[in-house]
Amino acid sequence: DETLTALSGKSADGFIEYVGLRETINHAADALHKSQNGGDIPEKPLFVQNIGALPASGTAVAANRLASRGALPALTGTTRGSDSGLIMGEVYNNGYPTQYGNILRLTGTGDGEILIGWSGTNGAPAPAYIRSHRDTADAEWSEWAMLYTTLNPPPDSHPVGAAIAWPSDATPAGYALM
Repeated sequence: DETLTALSGKSADGFIEYVGLRETINHAADALHKSQNGGDIPEKPLFVQNIGALPASGTAVAANRLASRGALPALTGTTRGSDSGLIMGEVYNNGYPTQYGNILRLTGTGDGEILIGWSGTNGAPAPAYIRSHRDTADAEWSEWAMLYTTLNPPPDSHPVGAAIAWPSDATPAGYALM
């Protein structure tokens, strides 16, 4: 204390202010401790979002987005994906029931895939498909099943009240000719 006062003509607190250490000391008091390995980070989801933390493999760890892995070839037969978790990829003429779209692959003990196609026309609906794979080594992927919506109804569906032609000249059994 006496040496500082003699050198600067100020008290210890005055010297800290004089050389500009007050802000450094305040920042050090708020610092995260390396020994905590991130355990002392407040609001971890916000921290992960702010730094854009997605590993190089493109999978989400604790983030609010899922990065694409690029074009993923369609899995066939008993082939399973090599990773567990949720994987997003792109469909570009690579073995799927539609030429273009995005694929979500859900892998765990069993697997599932959701394919959202892209329409060739801006603003138009596109087909969506699902399929699954059992949890046994010899299981094969199910066929792709198309999801139907009001904008993409199943073939041969007719709105309620619409006139429907008879399939032949004969009146179907159980129907009266009017």
